Amino acid sequence: MKKKCAIVLGITDNFTYAACNVLVGLKKHCKPFWDDIIIYCDQLSKNNECTLQHIIPCTLYCVEDYDWVHLAKQNIPDNRYSVATMFRYMCFDLLCDYQKIIWLDADILIQNDISGLLSYADKTGYAATLSYEFTPVEANFTKWIDGYEMFTTMYNAGMLVLSDVLPQYTKMREWCVQKTTELGRFLRMPDQGILNLLLQEFHVIPEKIDIFKYCCFPDWKISTDVEEAYIVHPYSAKKFWNDVELNRKFPEWSENNAIYLREKLGMGRDAAETAPVVSVLMSVYERMDYLDEAVNSILYQTFPDFELIVVIEYSERQEEICMKLEEFHDPRIVVLKNDSRLGFAASLNAGIEAVKGIFIARMDDDDISELQRFERQLMHFDTHPEIDICGTYARSFMQYCEVWDGYPLTPESARTTLLFGTPLCNPSVMIRKAALDRYELRYSSDVYTEDYDLWARAVEHLNIGNIPEILLNYRLSGNNVTWRHTDDVHFAHLDVMRWQLNHYLKLYPTDSELSLINGRVNMLRACYVHSVDTAERMRNSYLQKVFDQNARIGFYDPEELAKSIRNRFGYEVTYKIFQSAPNRDELKRADVRDIPQPIHSVTSVEPLILCVKRKIKKIVRKCVKKLASPFTNYLNRKLERQKEEIFAQLQASEQEILREIQQR
Repeated sequence: MKKKCAIVLGITDNFTYAACNVLVGLKKHCKPFWDDIIIYCDQLSKNNECTLQHIIPCTLYCVEDYDWVHLAKQNIPDNRYSVATMFRYMCFDLLCDYQKIIWLDADILIQNDISGLLSYADKTGYAATLSYEFTPVEANFTKWIDGYEMFTTMYNAGMLVLSDVLPQYTKMREWCVQKTTELGRFLRMPDQGILNLLLQEFHVIPEKIDIFKYCCFPDWKISTDVEEAYIVHPYSAKKFWNDVELNRKFPEWSENNAIYLREKLGMGRDAAETAPVVSVLMSVYERMDYLDEAVNSILYQTFPDFELIVVIEYSERQEEICMKLEEFHDPRIVVLKNDSRLGFAASLNAGIEAVKGIFIARMDDDDISELQRFERQLMHFDTHPEIDICGTYARSFMQYCEVWDGYPLTPESARTTLLFGTPLCNPSVMIRKAALDRYELRYSSDVYTEDYDLWARAVEHLNIGNIPEILLNYRLSGNNVTWRHTDDVHFAHLDVMRWQLNHYLKLYPTDSELSLINGRVNMLRACYVHSVDTAERMRNSYLQKVFDQNARIGFYDPEELAKSIRNRFGYEVTYKIFQSAPNRDELKRADVRDIPQPIHSVTSVEPLILCVKRKIKKIVRKCVKKLASPFTNYLNRKLERQKEEIFAQLQASEQEILREIQQR
């Protein structure tokens, strides 16, 4: 006896979160109209498998059990498509056990009850959406396929409804595999192209599924409101998880994703445990000017399962700050008050001891986090389990408006970057709490640059990475510690550099050598003209020593070390080191072999030219800054007003929802 209906998806392990989002949508909007949910996948991790089953019980079939999938995939040269493109061919075989099969792509958002799909495919056995743009079948191929109508409008493959009235369905999976193997090198969109040929080969006339209702593209300019579609399907490079505007337009995807992240990242915790996934750590001392904005940017995160631990340093304004935080009326805010003046590092350590979450997110009391920050960082941890410390790109505002997008993305690159400067925007950081505890890593009160010092010690054991997205707005108000105590910060920075050279490379630089290779201040710019040559030779000589010593010890990846030197000091410096390096092969792999040889030799005239250029640049920079200052200040004020309006609207909406709940 056949079962009535099965819903089928196909994923690879790295897209488990997308399938979970579909399952959450089904659970939220539909009374079960299916007998089974079947997911075809490659080898899922045990954690991902448990997460799927915990949301909705489903049947998992591993692609390793089907040799034909890999054979067919081998004939498709385009690496944009995974083995998951072949999974929907299995829908034809499933008709032996089910009256109807509904195939759903995993990159969709379900916004309403989709049981209406059961009304399709009763007549011909095959239902799909017709291309809204009247795209021809030919668009799925890179060459003309003889024997088929290539300029008829194609049917999309992202949403299928099949029924067992489909003639010859027992032969269709095998035919699709054979055709994929035969035409693989000519396929632009593999499964979609083959399925359109199948319709012609078996003389099937598909029923048209309402595309605006069940497979609506988010950017269509149509009379129907896309937000009211039952299924939204962004079948392009822009997805809900990688496009900020799309994410903001459809916040339900993030809500569903938060459920997945809680399930996945909280796996293994006691069911009765109410501890949050993320603990946000903030320390406040006297300043309240921007506290509202900083706290609100946390409270309105798209991932809501967190606690905000605010450590209030002992001062005359301690109680005032405490009362200010109470005004938010949010139980997720946890206040810790120091009984005496501990200092910034010790306050952060006190907060770390109090956290309950799996992850610790840093936040300063004057910055503004983007609302998707936690969600994006947790997804990065989910897809990159080797990462222990995760930062993001940032944008500065107020005194200077700049995009800080030069932070290293990989652990190897972050490790070499640390030799010269910090690889992270510190208030953007999220850390695995267990990793800190495992190696007893905490902030040091003896160092002025406590963040840089912590990362320098952590990199011996942990992996650091960054997300290439701007998820933090860093306020440059002139009151930042880095600005007010620039000399203390600079010399502390040099001490951390010295410690790394001692500890990891067994090198003991002089004060002059350390100053010349530091990553904060370009000492050559402060030199008199007659000393520039000497300073350059000393700097290059010591960089050569660093590179050679690493070749013997092997703590840093030589390719990444060469890249860090190139990025920090320029192609010409790296070229000189390359010319005299005994291990040139390592530098060659770092692409320094492509560095052109300088056309002119460095002569005594060159430093004078550099000096003149430097002075001209300085004058131009001052003029531009003075001219642009009124405009940037206006933009900053406008941005501040807009953010205040947004937060006010959010608070009003929240209060309205609470009133409605109370009335019910």
